[in-house]
Amino acid sequence: MEMVNNTNRIDKLRWVMILAMSLVGMTSAYLNAISAYIGPFSEKGWNPAIVVVAFTVMTFMSLPGSILGGAIKARFGNKLVLKVGGLGFAAACVAASFVTGPWGYVVLMGGVTPFFVYCVYVVQMANIGELFPDRRGFATGLFVAGVNIASALIMPLTEWVNRTFDVMHGIAGFGIIFGGITVLVGFFMIDAPKDYKPAGWEPEEYEVLDDAVAAEGGVKDVNWMKMMIRPAFWMIYIGEVAFGILSSGLYTNFIGMATDLLGISDAKAAWLYSLFTVVVGAAGIVIGFISDKLFGAVKTLSFTCLVGGAAIALFLATGANSLALYVVLLVMAGIGLGAIQSLTPVIMMGAWGNKYFGINYGIMLTTLTVSSFIGPQIAVRYPVTTFLSVSLIAMLVAAVLIFFSAMAVNKEVGKKIF
Repeated sequence: MEMVNNTNRIDKLRWVMILAMSLVGMTSAYLNAISAYIGPFSEKGWNPAIVVVAFTVMTFMSLPGSILGGAIKARFGNKLVLKVGGLGFAAACVAASFVTGPWGYVVLMGGVTPFFVYCVYVVQMANIGELFPDRRGFATGLFVAGVNIASALIMPLTEWVNRTFDVMHGIAGFGIIFGGITVLVGFFMIDAPKDYKPAGWEPEEYEVLDDAVAAEGGVKDVNWMKMMIRPAFWMIYIGEVAFGILSSGLYTNFIGMATDLLGISDAKAAWLYSLFTVVVGAAGIVIGFISDKLFGAVKTLSFTCLVGGAAIALFLATGANSLALYVVLLVMAGIGLGAIQSLTPVIMMGAWGNKYFGINYGIMLTTLTVSSFIGPQIAVRYPVTTFLSVSLIAMLVAAVLIFFSAMAVNKEVGKKIF
């Protein structure tokens, strides 16, 4: 009876936990807003070219951060991850408020702070998967939406703080507030018990394809070393790098591309950027629901990449100067990015289990690092139509690789998971 009561309690509170984890996600949303400091730092005499190095350094922190977070979770539980991550984030921001030059800022806000953010972010993804074995796509989509909404709100808030207070005081204040929220959530966050099953739900019985390989009662937990020698991993990894060419290029030179192609003002281009970020957030919820109820994570993700490629092809084929078709392109790119963020954790948990998810997902997040060396360079060095043509080919490659990764996963686990 006690187990039933505990399960009923988790069934009710797990939805509240998504809201709590979205609040924790404000730490990562804040990192996305530090571009607001480039202007104020320039007024201090800091070289903007050095300041932006912080963005590059951030992309390297996903793996070490996820390793620490995963190790703490495995040994001590999720609550300690939040407390350590929140304290580390706050301490790094406060320390950054005392630096007197751009390189100190790069080290602390580009390196140390993202390290603790990824420590928390990856583990929260794992916790969502464990709390929602029945609705993983929808639940991760809600979390992604929450983080993206926070990003949209924090950027103007950061700019207002910069105008109203001393910049360095603002950095320290944000660190204390968002880090404090993370620590506070760490005191009441719920961990899913082992083999947790929500009331009325039973795990899906997958068709067995190979008795000698299939795990009894579920999916085998696969560590990072075994995962990285499996073909399915590399199909998904390369597919996500290919998709990242488009998204990283857009993020890097969004306004410049829009004004060059369409002849619109920077202000209108900025509104298009807002539309893009809103779509990314909203797509997580919609795509997660479609994945859970209709097509499954792999097919849904592959289809969004294919449709994104089709939108690029249509835009290029009609002269690459239509505002309406460019909006369609941005919407489809945003849906694809929301799908990547929401469904990649679902695919990885389904393919390689929950136990080692933290480190495994951290490795998968290095696709952001790889694609950031490709997409932005093409976006700023070549005409926009060339960038979009390369992105079109990459999107089609992503769609094909991700689609066929399902068969590779099924063969590896001996069951028809996807």
